[in-house]
Amino acid sequence: MTINSNYDTTKKGAHANESFRFAQLSDPHLSHLKNASALDLFNKRFLGYLSWLKKRRNTHQREIAEIAIAQLKQQHIDHYVVTGDLTHIGLEDEFKQVASWLEQISTPDNLTVIPGNHDLYVNARWEHSFHHWQPYMLGDDMPQPDEALEQDALSTLNNMYPHVRIRGPVAFISLSSVFAAPWFKATGKISSAQINKLKTLLKRPELTNLCKVLLIHHPVSKNHVKARKELINQEELIEALIDTPVELILHGHAHSRFHDRLQIDEERSIPVVGAASCSSISQAQPYRAQYLIFEIRQEDKQWHLSYQDFAYDRQQGLFINSKRTAL
Repeated sequence: MTINSNYDTTKKGAHANESFRFAQLSDPHLSHLKNASALDLFNKRFLGYLSWLKKRRNTHQREIAEIAIAQLKQQHIDHYVVTGDLTHIGLEDEFKQVASWLEQISTPDNLTVIPGNHDLYVNARWEHSFHHWQPYMLGDDMPQPDEALEQDALSTLNNMYPHVRIRGPVAFISLSSVFAAPWFKATGKISSAQINKLKTLLKRPELTNLCKVLLIHHPVSKNHVKARKELINQEELIEALIDTPVELILHGHAHSRFHDRLQIDEERSIPVVGAASCSSISQAQPYRAQYLIFEIRQEDKQWHLSYQDFAYDRQQGLFINSKRTAL
């Protein structure tokens, strides 16, 4: 299958030095649950509601995430990605609340959203969940899955992913790692069908000369989260990347900063960056609210990647820039 993108893959960024810049935000947990009914909570969502009632409604503030967006608007960003967990327990009212925030960031063409485990707390129907974000979640030339309105969200996500969005010199390759995890667990899993499709997608000739950035919600490194929150088939993902590695892997989920390398064989590894929540009120490292700006440029047929960490300072009410980190 050929990927037909309307985007010029020779185009560089819109800012002065002509490199390509994109921003990552993650785990905003933007919504409130004030409208949740007893019937809504007659399942695993009850645990998430208790967590919101006791903690999350105070530790995540939409105002902080909106400050992040206001600052990003001034920084000449070529594309935005949000790596999951935009809601608390995945109610339809929450999806509607979050949709207004996505509209503040950018148009669907310039914003890529992937699902998080909180967005699929239980397996709801597509029309009552991700349908409200659908334009931000489709790959290039992927038709609107209108037939999915009567289907469950998990089946639709597994059919949609993986997919690719080509923006400038970058191929954003998205995976869905969410499933209806058991009670008391927040594990992730990539379906076998997605793994097989990923192997084929990575070998497409259209992607050969592009910088490939893989987006996934759950961390791919075993040492970053506890077992109840891990990606349970990490080895299958590594195996899929052996023949055709990507240049960068981005994730969220852990609400903490992370920078490591994923070893795929004895000689090769892939840089992995995990973002903290962009709405956290915590001032403790590594949990302070954060957004990341990545810069990609090509010299002598080599990709050069770096990022800057912008952390929220409560006293100033702003996200403060740190030094640039090369990948």
